Amino acid sequence: MDAIIAEGLKRYTDATITDGRRLRAELRRIRERGYAVDEGEHQPGIRCIGAPIREQLGRVIACLSVSGPARGMPKDQIPELARIVVHHAGLISAKL
Repeated sequence: MDAIIAEGLKRYTDATITDGRRLRAELRRIRERGYAVDEGEHQPGIRCIGAPIREQLGRVIACLSVSGPARGMPKDQIPELARIVVHHAGLISAKL
């Protein structure tokens, strides 16, 4: 992660995290809650919720996500959508 941050974080939109400290803090939050939320950081107006898919040793090998227009995925629905995504990512992980 240090090497990637040292190279400089590319800005895709005004919401893109380009500060290393902010990125590290966001990654801590993602690990704590078990899912990530993209708030238009790569594509303006698009919201994405993703959860890791893990192999037998617990290493992340893929992810499962749901994406759509932010207006169609209101912020108050994020916890419920995240619960569904995390649940199904867990089911896939278990089958591996």
